[in-house]
Amino acid sequence: MPAQPTNRSLSRRTALAGLGATGLALAADRAAVAQDTAPETTMHPIVGTWSVEFEPAQPAQLFVIVTFHADGSSVWSHPFGGIGIGVWTAADDRTVDSMNRYQNIADTPGEYVPGTVTAWSSFTLDETNEGLTERAVVEVRAGDGTVLARFPYEAANPYTRMTVEPAPPLETPEATPAN
Repeated sequence: MPAQPTNRSLSRRTALAGLGATGLALAADRAAVAQDTAPETTMHPIVGTWSVEFEPAQPAQLFVIVTFHADGSSVWSHPFGGIGIGVWTAADDRTVDSMNRYQNIADTPGEYVPGTVTAWSSFTLDETNEGLTERAVVEVRAGDGTVLARFPYEAANPYTRMTVEPAPPLETPEATPAN
């Protein structure tokens, strides 16, 4: 009996459809796992946006701002590294462990030098849940992956929770006649 010809395009389409269905099933399974672990982070008091003066010697000039999201992710704004992306997990009701990464190793704000800065941090909330201290290990890697530095870091100032403040009144400054 002669062999039946195969329809390769149908086989490819079937394979691609199978891969797509498998991908959807894995994504749904991962979402279910994430929902199962969500209570650990959704109610944690660290959730919110925090800021800290990065350089106490230059007050009100260099700030780090971080938002800890309830899903365990975080977004950072750093005066040197730029925007960083991270993840966190609760160690207990007052402490979280996090890892965040930046794609800039410049040592001057506004400049760009290819590479990565990774920080593995432990954050501890104060008793009011309005202050946050940080201890970290920081690693700097060149664009080719070479480790340039690895060092401990402890925030000089506590982070403070950002809250909505009332806007200042809009006032028109008095005109000064030109001489």
